Amino acid sequence: MCTAADKRAWCTGPHCVLIDDRATTHEPSWVANEGVFVHFGAAGAVGAIWQLKRLFDPSGYNAAEVAAAQRVLARLQQAEESQPRKRVVATVDNIVLVQGDAAGDSALRAFVDALRTSEDDPQQRRVGNGEEERGPPTVVGVDVEWRPDEQLAHRSGRRKSAAAVLQLAAANGQPVLIVDLLALSEQGSQCVHELMTASSVLKLFFGTEEDSARLAPALTAAASVAAAAAGRRADAHANMISPVLDLQEALPQLLSLAHNASGSSKQKWSLDDAARLVLGRSLAGKSKAMQTSDWEQRPLTEAQLRYAGEDAAILVDIFCTLTGPIGAYSVDGSRSGGGGARAGASADGDSDGDGAHDCRVLRGAFSAMVTSLPQPSAKMRQRYVLSSRARGGGLTTKSSSAHTTEEAVNGATELPRVDIACVRLTPDSVEKLLKAFPARCDTVHADHVTLAYRPAPPDVPAYISALTPCLGRHVRLRVMQEMCDRTQAGR
Repeated sequence: MCTAADKRAWCTGPHCVLIDDRATTHEPSWVANEGVFVHFGAAGAVGAIWQLKRLFDPSGYNAAEVAAAQRVLARLQQAEESQPRKRVVATVDNIVLVQGDAAGDSALRAFVDALRTSEDDPQQRRVGNGEEERGPPTVVGVDVEWRPDEQLAHRSGRRKSAAAVLQLAAANGQPVLIVDLLALSEQGSQCVHELMTASSVLKLFFGTEEDSARLAPALTAAASVAAAAAGRRADAHANMISPVLDLQEALPQLLSLAHNASGSSKQKWSLDDAARLVLGRSLAGKSKAMQTSDWEQRPLTEAQLRYAGEDAAILVDIFCTLTGPIGAYSVDGSRSGGGGARAGASADGDSDGDGAHDCRVLRGAFSAMVTSLPQPSAKMRQRYVLSSRARGGGLTTKSSSAHTTEEAVNGATELPRVDIACVRLTPDSVEKLLKAFPARCDTVHADHVTLAYRPAPPDVPAYISALTPCLGRHVRLRVMQEMCDRTQAGR
């Protein structure tokens, strides 16, 4: 047994393995000592066991899952030969643009509510709870677009472009949503925060590292707006997005360990690799010029909407093709016609029992690879910015506190530098404090309780929103602990 602070002292080399639920706290120091860290996170024991199997049996830890994936793909190809499957391709007809107006906010609220209601469906189980699922989890495909970094005006240091557009696609008959992050209302911010933190909805990404970093400024602002609306302080330690499945990391563990769909060895799959292997379609025709277009320019073109919507829709199509019946989970809610061969049934009419089992195996494997994305540090968030033109738009809401939060995060307003946020002690409180904890130092202040010392600029709006209602009010404080080294302090 040891305290949390002493855990790193037990790591003496590569043979030491730490299983812990606090990755941000313990992983850096453990890995720095050349140890192996296993995160007991959103996937729970199932995920930890999967990581341990991968660690101790790297060549065979996923043998059953790989075999199941191969059988599913074989059935898909056989069904495709007998009757071509209807594929989902996002078009302007099933895309809704959310730009802070009433219609867009209503569409976003309906989208989130439709996903959350599936939590009450007895056929659904929470992702990553370690239990056998009776049906596919509720999923939403997530993708983001941003202005190319080289187009940033007055670029300084290592700054990069923050996300300007958020794409959301679901398999429940909802349209694909294109959320304009430059014109997000207070209601829209609350909906986005609710969706990204909903434990019953699995968020599908294709490469979380880049997308989540670009999305962090918008989601931090959304969390602050949601906290202010609820009359509470934003939790700086809460997960930014959870639960999450990164298909770019997950698919190679099930479909191939070292090769992409075309057979060439490389470390990272592209979305084209995944679409070609699972859906039998290539994305090579997608315009590279569209990908590198100015995503902060308004209005967005129809070509940009189609390009953005398709990427989010394909993530849902890939996941549902591997984990459920063919065509049953298309983004537009339609099924694959009368020929509907299922992922668990071959074209010649074989029983789908084995196929259903294979789909359950793949769902279990995906559940084991579910994770959470914590909030990045304030220093990291400051690296991602919007152009001065985009920042001028601000937040389209009548709420002054939310407006301040969003604009401050994007840098549209100059907030004064905050040195300290604190609660001042009354003379009676100082007397009680010193009576309970006699001074041990020659110089005694004992006149305030520090809430934040020189908070980072992106965090200032959250403190303003949380503390403004408390200004001038008396509060009751409870001293929990005394600490003393070269100085003395109470907590």
